[in-house]
Amino acid sequence: MDAHQKNVIANTGKFLDIFTKRKHIKWRMGLISTDTHDAPYLGFDPTDQFDNNSTDKIRRFQNSVKLMGLGGASDEKVFTPVLSALRAYPGFLREGSVFTMIAITDAAEQSGLDAKDFLDLLRRFAGSQHRIGFFGILNPTDQGCTETDGAWNYRGSPFEEVIKATQGQMHLLCDANFSRHLMDIGENMITRFEAKSLPFPDGVRPNPASIRVLFHGLELKGGVRERGGYWTYNYRANAVQFSTLDFAVGDHESVRIEYAPEL
Repeated sequence: MDAHQKNVIANTGKFLDIFTKRKHIKWRMGLISTDTHDAPYLGFDPTDQFDNNSTDKIRRFQNSVKLMGLGGASDEKVFTPVLSALRAYPGFLREGSVFTMIAITDAAEQSGLDAKDFLDLLRRFAGSQHRIGFFGILNPTDQGCTETDGAWNYRGSPFEEVIKATQGQMHLLCDANFSRHLMDIGENMITRFEAKSLPFPDGVRPNPASIRVLFHGLELKGGVRERGGYWTYNYRANAVQFSTLDFAVGDHESVRIEYAPEL
């Protein structure tokens, strides 16, 4: 077991706690390796689901990380194993869910896919790019890290392009503060889960003052979260954006939006 695996295992509890303490969030996680010959280690097979309802979460995740070998294929691929797992287990992604990936690797991406092709293929599973997030804990030499699996540059890499396109984050694997990186990524993921938006149909522009959002027939207060609001209207995106989903505790909740068209 190398130092990176040990770091993940040591910080599993802190990372999972970010999700488990928010009881209203329905999450699901999977664990795969950069070796395309390996089956998923956790969460993708329906008989091995790992989600908010699972028991003994920390031990299960830690044991799965321990099983990941270090003597696999010589090339390290991130993009291809993700796509392969989604194809093999189409039920892993739920309709309307937010799909985020965390890549922890010291090597350059070696799938042979460019960023655009990877994102295009991901959209077939996730539905749209605004539901995709990519986070990397990486070891590029142009960012000051010491070469451990070949020298490579983050600038201009497929990793950089995908992270920027999905508004993700890049952290350095060579930084000693591994725990803080995982915490930052976890909090960012939570923000994505909670800040969902509902766009208006193409060609429809509402009068912002007329918008009402109803949940079970009751009107939700508009405005920023700090002032007790649940939603705001983003004119540029032409969408109602929710700052929190605390009001929706069920698995299949819905809201109704009423509005008058802009004149």
